Amino acid sequence: MKADSLSFNLQHPSPDDLDRVFNFMIESDIAEYGEEDSDKDDLADQWSEADLAADAWIASNDAGELTGYALLSDEFNDRRYLDLYLHTGRSPQGLAEALLDLAVECFVTLVRSGASQPDCILTAFANGLNQSNRAAYESRGFTVEKFHYRMQMDFTKPHPASEWPAGFTLAPITPADEHPLHDLITAAFDWQGVQPLSFEDWHKQIFRGGRYDPELFLMLHLEGKLVGAAICYDEESRIWLKELAVSKELQGQGIGSLLLKQVFALAGQKDIPTVALGVVSLNPKAVEFYERSGMSRTREFVQYHRKA
Repeated sequence: MKADSLSFNLQHPSPDDLDRVFNFMIESDIAEYGEEDSDKDDLADQWSEADLAADAWIASNDAGELTGYALLSDEFNDRRYLDLYLHTGRSPQGLAEALLDLAVECFVTLVRSGASQPDCILTAFANGLNQSNRAAYESRGFTVEKFHYRMQMDFTKPHPASEWPAGFTLAPITPADEHPLHDLITAAFDWQGVQPLSFEDWHKQIFRGGRYDPELFLMLHLEGKLVGAAICYDEESRIWLKELAVSKELQGQGIGSLLLKQVFALAGQKDIPTVALGVVSLNPKAVEFYERSGMSRTREFVQYHRKA
């Protein structure tokens, strides 16, 4: 079913719609998860990079309320990402499919015109419990690539800071740490066939938006060499742990646990009651590590993909 055959009020947003769209995203988060889960600085960054007149869509009802939003990102590491927001109590039946039709058509056109690489992958995420959205993705040719879990730890009292063995020093990030940090992350993880990001793409992703605070990028050195890192963002209601990395030669020696405990202590210092992070299901050792540290799975997301 094509979007233009439906009775939705569909249009491209303009920069003036930023607040309106962000408020809709927050309303959708609360309806789906019971809490806010979007960041306005991230949205502003996305819009600054996107062609809103071609790659973004909003839907509204006759009362003028937003009922849906979709954005197709620029190509990034041979992928384009699709953000899709629907309101569980307001979005009408068929709107998910209508927005997906527009986004997929745009993606296919970009690939076939040469504006994207021939093997570019369109990637999207859905709440694992939202069967309606999952069915919409699968009806439009998306298949499951993997699952992601949100791990979370809640605190009722401050957590003690870690005590570091001799020779280790922990400090906020400095510009001199940026390239070593990228090298550390690239070497520390098993990328399971996925190409690690270039320094430029990684830097753009990690340091983007208003969330970056050097005091929350914890760098662990051993005799002057960067051997571990915890990259965090203050999301007001929680500390979001973006990356936790330990050099290969020190893995299995408890350094990761000490870094994680330091993040817990950081949350207490900032009077933030929650630490959360995402971990992929293809890395069961990481899932077990966080569960042993007292964190619990609170959400499951499905990563979908398709080619043109």
